[in-house]
Amino acid sequence: MTRLFCDEFDRIVAARLGHVAIEQDGDRRCSYEQLQAMTFEIANQLHDAGVVRQSVIAIEIEKSIEYVASLIAVWRLSCIAVPLPAVFPDAARASMRARSGVAATLRLDSDRSPVVIPTATAPQRDLADGVGDAAYIFFTSGSTGVPKGVLVSHRGLVAVLFDQIAAFQMDGRTRSLFYLSTCFDASLSDIGTALLCGGTLVIESDIQWLSVTALFERLGQRRITYADLPPAIVARAAKLEIELPAELSAVVVGGEVCAPAGIDWFSQRLNLFNVYGPTEATICTSIASCRSGITPSLGTPIAGMIYRIEPLDASEPTEGELWIAGPGLAIGYVGDPEQTDRKFVMHSGTRWYRTGDHVRVDASGECHFFGRLDQQFKLLGKLVEPEQIRRSLLRQSVIDDAMVFPVKDEQGATVSIAALVASDRRNELDVDVIRGRLARELPRWLVPATITVVESIPKTAAGKNDVGLARSLVTEGSRMDCPESDVPETDGTAAKVLHEIWTRILGHGNFGMNDSLASCGGSSLDAMEILAAARERGLSIELADLQHSSFGKCLSKSEGNVVMSTEALSRIVAATAKQSPRRRDHVPVMGGERVVMLTGATGFLGTWVLENLLRQDAGLRVVCLVRSVDRDHGISRIQSSRCRYLGPVGQRDASRIDVVCGDICRERLGLCQSQWARLTDGVSDVFHCAAEVHLLKDFEALRPANFDSILEIARFAAEGRPKSIRYASTLSVFASTNRGQRCYVEEDRLDQSADVFGGYGQSKWAAERLLWTIAPTPSPTLIRFGLLTGDTQRGIGPPQDQLGMLTRGLARLGKYPAGIEELCFDVTPVDVAARSAVRLALGNHTGSFHICGPESVTMSRWIDAMRRSGIVLDAEEPDLFFQSAGCYQENLSRDGQPAIDVAAACLALRFRTGRDDQPAKVSAWDQSCDRSLDLFLATNTRFDAREAERVLMTFDEWIPFADDALLDRMVRVMLDSDTGVVA
Repeated sequence: MTRLFCDEFDRIVAARLGHVAIEQDGDRRCSYEQLQAMTFEIANQLHDAGVVRQSVIAIEIEKSIEYVASLIAVWRLSCIAVPLPAVFPDAARASMRARSGVAATLRLDSDRSPVVIPTATAPQRDLADGVGDAAYIFFTSGSTGVPKGVLVSHRGLVAVLFDQIAAFQMDGRTRSLFYLSTCFDASLSDIGTALLCGGTLVIESDIQWLSVTALFERLGQRRITYADLPPAIVARAAKLEIELPAELSAVVVGGEVCAPAGIDWFSQRLNLFNVYGPTEATICTSIASCRSGITPSLGTPIAGMIYRIEPLDASEPTEGELWIAGPGLAIGYVGDPEQTDRKFVMHSGTRWYRTGDHVRVDASGECHFFGRLDQQFKLLGKLVEPEQIRRSLLRQSVIDDAMVFPVKDEQGATVSIAALVASDRRNELDVDVIRGRLARELPRWLVPATITVVESIPKTAAGKNDVGLARSLVTEGSRMDCPESDVPETDGTAAKVLHEIWTRILGHGNFGMNDSLASCGGSSLDAMEILAAARERGLSIELADLQHSSFGKCLSKSEGNVVMSTEALSRIVAATAKQSPRRRDHVPVMGGERVVMLTGATGFLGTWVLENLLRQDAGLRVVCLVRSVDRDHGISRIQSSRCRYLGPVGQRDASRIDVVCGDICRERLGLCQSQWARLTDGVSDVFHCAAEVHLLKDFEALRPANFDSILEIARFAAEGRPKSIRYASTLSVFASTNRGQRCYVEEDRLDQSADVFGGYGQSKWAAERLLWTIAPTPSPTLIRFGLLTGDTQRGIGPPQDQLGMLTRGLARLGKYPAGIEELCFDVTPVDVAARSAVRLALGNHTGSFHICGPESVTMSRWIDAMRRSGIVLDAEEPDLFFQSAGCYQENLSRDGQPAIDVAAACLALRFRTGRDDQPAKVSAWDQSCDRSLDLFLATNTRFDAREAERVLMTFDEWIPFADDALLDRMVRVMLDSDTGVVA
């Protein structure tokens, strides 16, 4: 009888209820009992969505607690999981969903809760039918150039995991690092071994961005005892002679051959294991314990698996292709019975899998990997079929022929090379264009590290591609880069900083603006080192950009992430405005049925706006556009937010809320044609409150929610019934710039040239400009809010509130940097702000209005409020303050406690205190980075609100002065949310 993962997991849960099952990013913990409850909740959602046994469920959730819970939930329903993380391009994911016959997809909603998205059309079924115990599908490269979906059953899964647990000596004290990507089947080993031994699975969201040095420092901070790491990491760590954490006792390598120096160095210091196993045989089929000076073998077969050598030559029976048999063999390839029959064969009554691996057996009977029998090779632990990459290259019209093959870099890591022939159109080749097209069709790791143009592809006497000769031509081939451009050397610029980092890590400065990292001799590990160093210096760069773009394009993206000129933003606005509908006149609604469509109803501001809309007379109807699975789920999300922010009052008026499932980031707001037609004909006002507030994301990341949504809102307003647009903007459109004015007036239309700092400020600035450009006439109601804080009665603020994190961070430290006493921030209670906004909107007042506190609050008053709450705070010189904060964070991390509040306090204060972590003085570039996180934008600045005050006075309404009672209430609520602060 097949042992099932869920049965074994539930057995562990019964014995380890309160033990931490998963720890994520140091500040999220999930016990075994909580994880089990999450799996049942998700399984119930799948069941309610009509999912039946052995349905294929796509999991499009990144590595997280929610991903693990979703995986187990799929297995609870005896369904088949197909992990499809974002590393796969959208087109590839769509193809994989279709080929797998996906019945439903699990994704995260805005609250990071898994939701079920049923597939619109009935899936086609083939291999899974009649099998009964299929567990998962992972896609690997195929010899035809099309990725193969490997369908694997439960039969060998639990046996593999328990044999690994025994070999690696894992138990309830184990703290296991979840390093591998969820697109690799080996990630199931990370998850399964940790949970079935009763240990703790540790997830670090940024782990693959860290340099090797920072990676092992993080292992020490998280007290990791066991880690499955790529061979390239092990080789680089050995070369650098990294100081290994004391708790780290076992490391596993697999997927490709590890450099002997790495094996020797690690095996002298801890238990090092080499694992082998193709995806077609359930993760792992053998394990070898490594010893210094001895080349590791494939090891001893585990979990009932057996090996057979099929000789290539009868005279050499100890050398040939490795065949594998046993309970862990895959069911086959999804939708490809012919390939299944070719790779899975019957011999002497036993079903075998032909690995294609060339192995030799030594005198002791151990198998050693000697290479591939075909042209496939291992890259980052994944089997790569060069033909798949070649076909993608040949789809580009400028390329006549192509060849893809592996080489070893100087660290011993495998990288891929593409040699291209373009005899007639050589001058048209552009490395970034070619890489970009490949990245849209292939997973990132398949895009070749180096692309070279050659006169012709060398051939053997038999007419086949000569890989050996091609390798020799790589150094002679011409690169596809344009003539080299000098890197700007202006002191303090991003170009200077990035050039210094590349030069230091690559060991030379022989590159220009058009050179890629790979063409300069850089490896994937160099990319991680550069990424970590760049982020330490405030440059926001993605790993994919480093691996696949030129220096110049990396630079332009990093510059755009932190500072953008209004001219650059205006060009984006102008290009987008061309897609807008024709503007038309609109007569404001003065009577009759009024229907308001509200976006962002589950957010902090939107919850209070909805509450104030519901308080209007019964003639007003409210339609909430909510990202949800169905109407009931949408209502549940709204009610949850109302109870969180409004308290008991939030439980009433539910019958007056009409929920429509949609998404502001999608075309037509995610509505189907019939919904779109019904709403455009019925809605009279659009109140657009939805936005993504994130100070660390760049413009492109925030663009869909904060900028592109304006175009869809304008399209909605232009069709059917005439509609007014009411838009929630922010005073950050001024404060996040370097305009430096003492006062900003409501009539300002953002016409003045300036630099805009941070993705959030940039996205809201561009959104406001776009709205002025394309909105129907008369002009919309545009409300620029100040710093929205907790309400006047209960003081409940938004989650991850920057002011709240600053307050808790200072309270934890018990000190603050001297000189900040006169820094100012705005206080705009959210309940009054929302009530005022609804007054302006329903009164058909158009134009722009400022809703903010009448007087800014100084840090001196805020510190006094903290002291009245019992917090002891002492002033300290800024340098000493930041040193203390650094030590506190380091000690806190070692204890496994969250340090996010202390980090947030440092980031909020750094720009205003002139503090920088680098030895040199604060550069203009570093100031740009800090500026986007500056909490004290109201310092020496006034925001004129006379027009808003004039209108609101007719309703006897105004924004209250933040007296000591209000500040005390706010401080108490912020401190009460942190159990680590003792008042």
